[in-house]
Amino acid sequence: KLSAPVHVIKHHHRILDFLPETMEFKVFNMDHHHDIYYPGWHDKDVLDEGNWVYHMKGCVEYTWIRNNDSEDMPDHALSFPVNETIFSDELVQRLPEFDLVIFCESPHWTGGRGMLTVSQFINELNK
Repeated sequence: KLSAPVHVIKHHHRILDFLPETMEFKVFNMDHHHDIYYPGWHDKDVLDEGNWVYHMKGCVEYTWIRNNDSEDMPDHALSFPVNETIFSDELVQRLPEFDLVIFCESPHWTGGRGMLTVSQFINELNK
């Protein structure tokens, strides 16, 4: 059951609006995409949904929970440690208790069905 505050956002980079400005934090990103930045796809210095990790301030550790067929992370010079692991049910059982949980609807990538999936996931977690 979720005990942390839960927010649902439409686009990935809006997560930055919810991250603390006065304290350090760790991020666990369960996503098909790493969101560090994609060379050749966009300018990493202009914030968008594919490079928000590159723009985090205060992060002390980033863990990307990916799928087997996710695109690999690019070379980067982030100032915090970056980890990656493959999604599994076992992994989900070992996740820490969170202070904040943010789900992303991501209509650009889900064809508008993202909110349905997010709602179902939140309902499952709250059983």
